[in-house]
Amino acid sequence: MPEGRIQILTHRTEHTVWQPRWLTHPNGALALTSVTFAVADVAEAAQRFARFTGREAKPSPRGQTIALDRGRVDLVTAETFTQMLPEIPIPSLPFAGAYGIRVRSLSALEEMLRSDGLKTRRRERDLVALFPDELGHGAWLFEE
Repeated sequence: MPEGRIQILTHRTEHTVWQPRWLTHPNGALALTSVTFAVADVAEAAQRFARFTGREAKPSPRGQTIALDRGRVDLVTAETFTQMLPEIPIPSLPFAGAYGIRVRSLSALEEMLRSDGLKTRRRERDLVALFPDELGHGAWLFEE
């Protein structure tokens, strides 16, 4: 797919993969909740992702969303992405620019990220953390 190497899977042995000893992280991460793509043609990308996932693409306030069992794919225009995250330059389209992650505590995570030197800012319901330079352009959108 133009957005990159896209994979989808169904866990058949969750108890083996999601062992409790590997699920505690200092950052409090609990789940990947979303991936936001800036695309040139939202309708076309939504049609492809809907076909690939077997899920319906639905209008959202910012573009189109494909809800999955454990998260969602958000498709937005470059202009919408820039309004959402003006500090992140879009190198080219399509661009996988933001990843939603649910965490135990935004306050604890914010303190940890700032002490590690990462740039963060609060929005209404989440914490935006810009990728460090070595990861390129993008952001994590943390929510409780």
